[in-house]
Amino acid sequence: MTRRLNGEEFDWKEMMEYIFSVKSSKTPPDDASVSVFYRGSHFYIADDDLDSKSTFLLLTQLISMNVAQATAAPALSFSFGK
Repeated sequence: MTRRLNGEEFDWKEMMEYIFSVKSSKTPPDDASVSVFYRGSHFYIADDDLDSKSTFLLLTQLISMNVAQATAAPALSFSFGK
């Protein structure tokens, strides 16, 4: 339970309402961009929800950067002349 400084319960919907929205359904969704079946429900991001899709893409990229191993060789190399 997250609380405000004054002790009131913090409602995460206030912060995340327009940034990231995950819907759920008992049946497979027809309009899903991303979907996962978990414990009898389908959780998904609607294909027309551009804000949530963008946030999901950003999170995916950040996680990928975090787990990528560093390489000793440069990613790009150039050759000038012989």
